[in-house]
Amino acid sequence: MISLTADRFGMVNLPNLGYIRTEPYNIVPVDLSTLTGLIPNPFVKNSKIRLCLHPTDLLAYAKDVSFHEPVEDTLYKNENALSVATTFLHKQLPDFWSLITSVTREFVVFSSPNHNSFAGIMHHGTAYFNTENKIQTPVFFIDDISHQCGHIIFNVITLDTPKYLKVPKDHPLKNYSTNPGEMRGAYGAFHGLFTYTCILHVLDEVLQSQYFTNENLRFEVLGRIGFYLHKFYLDLKLMDNPEILTDAGLDFHRQFSEGFQEIFARYKKEIQGFDYSNQPYTFQYDRFMESNLLSKNM
Repeated sequence: MISLTADRFGMVNLPNLGYIRTEPYNIVPVDLSTLTGLIPNPFVKNSKIRLCLHPTDLLAYAKDVSFHEPVEDTLYKNENALSVATTFLHKQLPDFWSLITSVTREFVVFSSPNHNSFAGIMHHGTAYFNTENKIQTPVFFIDDISHQCGHIIFNVITLDTPKYLKVPKDHPLKNYSTNPGEMRGAYGAFHGLFTYTCILHVLDEVLQSQYFTNENLRFEVLGRIGFYLHKFYLDLKLMDNPEILTDAGLDFHRQFSEGFQEIFARYKKEIQGFDYSNQPYTFQYDRFMESNLLSKNM
C-alpha cells in the first residue's frame, strides 16, 4: 500500500501504468497488487511517445505558472491537429521523425497565459507545447514539435558543451548585441540556430510536398517561414563570433548559415511584403492574418 497525492487537476500519475482521476490534491491510498480501473496512457500513433494527461512536476511547480484549463482538456481539444502533424512528420520526413522518436519520451500539450512552449535538460525527453488558449492548427504543431524536439536533439548532440562554446553556457550576449532587450546566454542562442534550422527544414517540406491544399494552412506556413527567417538572420550575425564559438561550434554555424541561405533564396519574394509589427515573441497566426492579406500573397 502506498499513498499518492493528486495534482491541481485531480490526476495521479503512475509512471508506466496510467492515471487515477480523483479530486484536486486528494490523497489516494493505492494497493499496487490489486490495481484496477486505471486510465491508460495515450501515445502518439506509431511511436512510444506518451501524451501526458498531467503537466509533470517541472511545469506544475514552475514559478507563478497558471493554466487556462486542465492539461487533459487541452490535449483532447487539440488531439486531431497533433495527430495530423505527427503523421506528416512520420510520412514526409522519416529521418527527422526517427531522430525525434529516439530522444523524446513524452509530449505535454498545455494552455497557459504566462509560460512559453519549451524543452529543457532538467526534464530531458519531454516536449511542452503551449496552445495559448486556442484550438491550434496542424501547422502550429508541425512547427512546435520541430522546435521543442530540436532542443532535445541538440541537447544530446552538444552534451560536451565546451567542445562548441569557449564561454560558459549562461555567458550573457548583451555585450555582443545592439538589442537592448537581449537577455539570453550563449548556449540558448546557439540552440536557437539549430531549432530554426529544424523548423524551416520542416516548413519548407510542407510547402514543397504540397501536403496541405488548404490555402489558410499554406499561408500560415509561409507566414511562419518569414517570421523565423528574420530571427534566424539576426542570431546568425550575433553568433558568428570566434570569441563565443570554438572551431567545432563555428563549423555548426557554417552549416546553419548554408541552410538559412537556401531557404531564404527560395522564399524571399513571397515573404518580402509581410508585416510582422504586431507579432509578440511567439508567432500568432490570427495576428498575422490581421496585418497580411492571404489573396495578395498567395
